[in-house]
Amino acid sequence: MTFLSNLNKILIIPALLLTMGLSAQAGSVAAIDVNSIYLEYSLVKEANEKFTSLEEGFKRILATAEKEMKDLQIAGDQTKLATKKKEIQGVIDDKVEEMQDAKEYYDLQISKNIQNTMNRFAKSKNLDVILNKVFVINQVPDLTQEFLTNLERNTTIIKAPSRKKAKK
Repeated sequence: MTFLSNLNKILIIPALLLTMGLSAQAGSVAAIDVNSIYLEYSLVKEANEKFTSLEEGFKRILATAEKEMKDLQIAGDQTKLATKKKEIQGVIDDKVEEMQDAKEYYDLQISKNIQNTMNRFAKSKNLDVILNKVFVINQVPDLTQEFLTNLERNTTIIKAPSRKKAKK
């Protein structure tokens, strides 16, 4: 998933600045373990469950479509075969769109919640910089669990937009 890579992008620039010698005051820098956040954050778990469910549904559709197509090929009915191909393509297109919509929805939710929590968390702790623990060479406070607690407590969910099927 790209959820982890999005947060890594947010946190890599301050890490690079500190490594290049632009250090901040002691006590104004802390680290969080981004990998742990993405393993433990409930919204990421929810997104993973949703994608697993969508993928399983997609695989079932493909298996059913494959069987129906083989049956029609064996029967030799080219008219029904052509009609079935169009029908199946429409179903597949809808499922792919649903999966893309879900990914975009969760990407947005997770990114916004982490960024908003990070801003509030940094302000409440008087931190100038929060780094990804992976990039930290020197000893700085690890506030991963405290950050995760704040993230869970402050998670806001925007209702997913309803999917309206366009008439073809």
